[in-house]
Amino acid sequence: MPEKINESEIKQPDALRRQLVKGGLATPVVLATLASKQVLGAAPYNCTISGKMSGNASGHGQAQACGIGRSPGYWKYPNAPQFHTWPASSWAPGNPFYGSASGGAALLDAFHGKTLLQVLCTSGGNNGSPYAALARAVIATVLNSVKFAPNYAISGSEAIQMYNSIYSTSTYQPKPGVSWGAGCCTAYLESLYQLEFGETAYGSTAGCTGLS
Repeated sequence: MPEKINESEIKQPDALRRQLVKGGLATPVVLATLASKQVLGAAPYNCTISGKMSGNASGHGQAQACGIGRSPGYWKYPNAPQFHTWPASSWAPGNPFYGSASGGAALLDAFHGKTLLQVLCTSGGNNGSPYAALARAVIATVLNSVKFAPNYAISGSEAIQMYNSIYSTSTYQPKPGVSWGAGCCTAYLESLYQLEFGETAYGSTAGCTGLS
């Protein structure tokens, strides 16, 4: 007889994510431990945050390439015929950055009225708030997570909470006791897509536990 599933255990990660969003991110967000096998879906384990933190541990199949997504530069041109339109209807280019949500997580007001496309078109790196390079990477990540579902290594809500944690506290915790700054977070998100059109990599893996 099949073992009965405890529904409360299945709902716990989503409930905790909602609490983190509503709590105003007073402390750095810890998301890696929330991902279950069901949430990971078909994404290569070695590409997920949990996989990075476990040293790409064996037992999850052969390591696979992670850079399947498209870059911020690609998504800057939603109306050009050679590019795909944005796959998430709630993420239209003209929508405001602030409040754009995925999976229950919403972006904080970091760019004061700019649209998602305007943020994608910003320049600069992660030299202080609002961390433009990370914001661009997060927008691309949300769109990639829809376009390449279920094979993308991070969900849109996880990427948004990563950004919100950096914006609010300058720190993101991929697991308890480990801290990433904006450069580490950007480096991780950039590892999931290929830079295009002469784009610059703004992330740095220096001092980033789990990244190399």
